[in-house]
Amino acid sequence: MKRRRIAPVGTNASPIPRTDWRQAVLATLSLALTLAGCGTDGTKFPGGPPSAEATYGECVFCHRELATHMAETGGHHDLGLRCQACHENLLPGEVGPGHRSKPRCADCHRDQETHHDPALGTATECTQCHTPHGSRNLRLVNESISTPTGEVRPVEFINRDGLADGSYASASDPGSGACEICHTTTRFYRSDGSGQQHFVSNCIVCHGHQQGFALSISLDRCELCHGEIVDRMGATGGHGVVDSNCQACHENLLPGTIGPGHRSVPRCADCHLEQQTHHDPAVGTATECTQCHSPHGSPNLRLVNESISTPAGGARPVEFINRDGLADGSYASATDPGSGACEICHTTTKFYRGDGSGQQHFVSNCIVCHGHEQGFALSISLDNCTVCHGEIVDRMDATGGHGVVDSNCQACHENLLPGEVGPGHRSKPRCADCHRDEETHHDPALGTATECTQCHTPHGSRNLRLVKERISTPAGGARPVEFINRNGLANGSYASVNDPGSGVCEICHTTTRFYRSDGSGQQHFVSNCIVCHGHEQGFALSISLDDCTVCHGGIVDRMGATGGHGTVDSNCQACHQNLLPGEVGQGHRSVPRCAECHLDKQTHHDPAAGTATECTQCHTPHGSPNLRLVRESISTPAGGVRPVEFTSTNGLADGSYASVSHPGSGVCEICHTATQFYRGDGSGQQHETDPCVDCHSHAAAFTP
Repeated sequence: MKRRRIAPVGTNASPIPRTDWRQAVLATLSLALTLAGCGTDGTKFPGGPPSAEATYGECVFCHRELATHMAETGGHHDLGLRCQACHENLLPGEVGPGHRSKPRCADCHRDQETHHDPALGTATECTQCHTPHGSRNLRLVNESISTPTGEVRPVEFINRDGLADGSYASASDPGSGACEICHTTTRFYRSDGSGQQHFVSNCIVCHGHQQGFALSISLDRCELCHGEIVDRMGATGGHGVVDSNCQACHENLLPGTIGPGHRSVPRCADCHLEQQTHHDPAVGTATECTQCHSPHGSPNLRLVNESISTPAGGARPVEFINRDGLADGSYASATDPGSGACEICHTTTKFYRGDGSGQQHFVSNCIVCHGHEQGFALSISLDNCTVCHGEIVDRMDATGGHGVVDSNCQACHENLLPGEVGPGHRSKPRCADCHRDEETHHDPALGTATECTQCHTPHGSRNLRLVKERISTPAGGARPVEFINRNGLANGSYASVNDPGSGVCEICHTTTRFYRSDGSGQQHFVSNCIVCHGHEQGFALSISLDDCTVCHGGIVDRMGATGGHGTVDSNCQACHQNLLPGEVGQGHRSVPRCAECHLDKQTHHDPAAGTATECTQCHTPHGSPNLRLVRESISTPAGGVRPVEFTSTNGLADGSYASVSHPGSGVCEICHTATQFYRGDGSGQQHETDPCVDCHSHAAAFTP
């Protein structure tokens, strides 16, 4: 039979040749595809779906209902997939039954497996659950499915959220989800609405289509069901040393199974044996660890929760990022009192309460005294001062403590509040309670006494006498102090040699005559300042001005040991007149000339120099083991200093004017260079051996 030409469907045009008709349809389809939406999720056709004719062309002539449905629902994946892509032309040029093939789904979807029904022992065909010709559901899921129980159940599958309306398992209508309707013997999510719940997110994560919906994951891949927890642990460092190793804490109770109870939920105390939860005296019970801690990671230290439910009701946010004690983000907050990790729950404590009230006390790490192991109860000996005052105790140990009491805090600080710690629990004694004989420095400009702690620290110092390493001065500002010796005028002493004005006494002197803070002022006594300026007298001059031993002890001792200055013995005042009554220092007493008393004596005339040699060239006024106050060493005209022993006046004799056994070493010889007799080099002639002064008298300046 001769086949007839047909007109395009939906038009009144005259029949056209088949070739021209196909070209017209292809042009129309090209435009339609440009405008059509694609995919299966979300809004398919903004403004409405395209017509079946524009999408599927001549197939609509016989398969209008099917084509219309596909055009309205997005086709097989998208509208770009034509009928001809799946259905091969078996009878070219003909229509009717069998003119095109019906392919198997697996021809394209090779990696998919149908759901194996253990009750039937057969694989369920793809079309049991899917339709190839478009569906209002996602993934071409049928809008009604025949179930193993023989029912046909309506299906809405519009999201892949897991346990959610219009998804795999229904939240509001248990048993009606796309997966549930066929479940009769499963443990979870059954068609009659029974069965347990487990993973509530996308079911395909664990039950892959490629594996026929059998469990398709490793049971150790915790992130599949507990992704949020695993992500949190990964981001925050996990659970301490176990990191994010879930198996370290959660034992497998149901090997080969997942869901509620498949792994253990251990007690914190299984590992943390030494920790105790905080005992709430109002409730009489111990608070669980998870009241304050999260086992699954936290941006806070020590897995502290980011919000904690408090005894007062309600949850309070918590930032715990340091363990400094009284500090923002720590146990007690510095800028927002009451918001610290410990404070938020305190309602009746004496210190650091949740409402921002309460006293402050120890401002460092709270755990030092309130150990977690003791449920945060006070956990230290109240005599262990190092806990709160460690820096002070360390300093005392390193520097020798407080004199004879060493580092025994209790020797000075009496316990005022037995059984308690905090401000005022021990006394702060006055220095004068022990140091009764000391006086502070009286400042004449102020008329007041300076406190001991102005210059001293009771808790140890690298300096002598507990002198501070920095002292605030009357001129304002603090100056560094080194006090490591008591030599008087010496570096690191009362007055500095190399850095005038920086000595421990000098730094405060502004109006004194001697040793001022600006480096000016006169020098006087260069030995231990305390000899004259006793601490017991507030550093005022504390000696008799007639007690020459204080400043001139070496001279006085020498005079006492050698018989003094002849008949005046060691009576300094006999020679040195007081020029500045009431004062000491340079020029306060006269330095007399020898000739004021020794009128008949003349010094030795040196013919080479043409000058008279002073008495003190050969004599010392302040005592000598030699006779006649002759020095023990004398500077000679030849240069250099020669030792002298003058213990006899026999003339030519050892220890006399000229030496017998050591020529040139006698008291007269050492200076002779041009004489005929008895020279300093041991040469020269001998002559008379009797006492030299018999012929060469002192009164005649030793001339013959």
